[in-house]
Amino acid sequence: MRLAKTLVAGSETILPKDKALNRKDIISLRSRFPTLQVAVEDERLDEEVSFQDDTHEANVSTYVRKHFTNTVHDAHRALETTNTLRGTDLRVLESAVAEIIRFLHENPVKWALLADNSDLRATAHAGNSFYLAMVLGEAVRSYFVSASLSPRNKQRSNSIRTPDLSKLGIAALFMDVSLWGHDLGVSDDRPLTDAERYFLTNHPLASAKILPSEAGPLAFEAIINHHENFNGTGYPRQLSESSVPLFARILRIADAYSTATSWRQQNKARCPVIAHWEMTCGRYEEFFDPILLKIFQSVVQPYPIGAKLRLNCGRHGVVVRHGQIHGLLPEIIIAFDEDNEPLPAKKLQGPYRLDSHPEIRVISYAGTDLSLVYGDQPVFTEEEIHRPCDFDTMFDSHYP
Repeated sequence: MRLAKTLVAGSETILPKDKALNRKDIISLRSRFPTLQVAVEDERLDEEVSFQDDTHEANVSTYVRKHFTNTVHDAHRALETTNTLRGTDLRVLESAVAEIIRFLHENPVKWALLADNSDLRATAHAGNSFYLAMVLGEAVRSYFVSASLSPRNKQRSNSIRTPDLSKLGIAALFMDVSLWGHDLGVSDDRPLTDAERYFLTNHPLASAKILPSEAGPLAFEAIINHHENFNGTGYPRQLSESSVPLFARILRIADAYSTATSWRQQNKARCPVIAHWEMTCGRYEEFFDPILLKIFQSVVQPYPIGAKLRLNCGRHGVVVRHGQIHGLLPEIIIAFDEDNEPLPAKKLQGPYRLDSHPEIRVISYAGTDLSLVYGDQPVFTEEEIHRPCDFDTMFDSHYP
């Protein structure tokens, strides 16, 4: 087998793309980087199995995050001599955000693929948050467009207003602007002081003050409230449910997932699978808008294509397709035995969706124990599944 992508740990390039790997290489990598995820090409499996191609989604993700980074650099330059943005500066940045939105609209994606969580730079986390917010925002915008054209909404189609994603983009860009240059919890290997915790808790208000009034109320409200929780336990104002602006609810999900999966001294990166499960099925579920969470769970894919999963039967499965209705339920093929040796072609099993064989459950992935995620209880029950056709009634009740 050979590397499908350049192998990087933090900022260090370990091995180049297309490097052929022998058993000695694999043992050495496992010893040096036990939790590092490695993308490989397996010619044997490629001949037997049809893997889903998500190259388009990966390219869109790279484009958006790259252009976000460039826009952040422009914003930094604009803020170098003053602690606020002038009208001209804001217009330039709004134009850059509009270009990203236009690109996403012209290049729609089925799944959100995020950057590797080993990158310690604050801009990597911010770029992931921005990208995910815009993908979720585009999904919501698409619903409003389809709702306005629906025959059942013919009488009220003129009253259905499509969200202006440019304001969401500006809010996603500047929601943490007051933290720029501080990198609290990223590079400091120590607990935060009380003063630093106070600074973090109040950063939504401080970030909003940096924006000029031309940014508009939608962007201001989204920034101020992007740490409010749907159940009223957030900050700084403890708002809940519909009192939290829609764009702030989108930012809350995007920022939470990116933060959870980003490596920081004060916040050790969670495995994306654990973070996805905690947000959609676990202890943090009540923090987020339930409708946006349904979109998130089907769009955000915590497993890359080709991920190897250890199963409770002792064998190993490989992800061949993303989860269509839930990111935690991809399609897999059982391709390796109990000793992690390749199974012969005639003994390959699948592909099938993870929950279609309840007796087979995932035990671990990339060194992370997943027995809690895929325990005796299913990830969710059939009654909890919401498909796009259900959104009409769901949105009617939550977004009148």
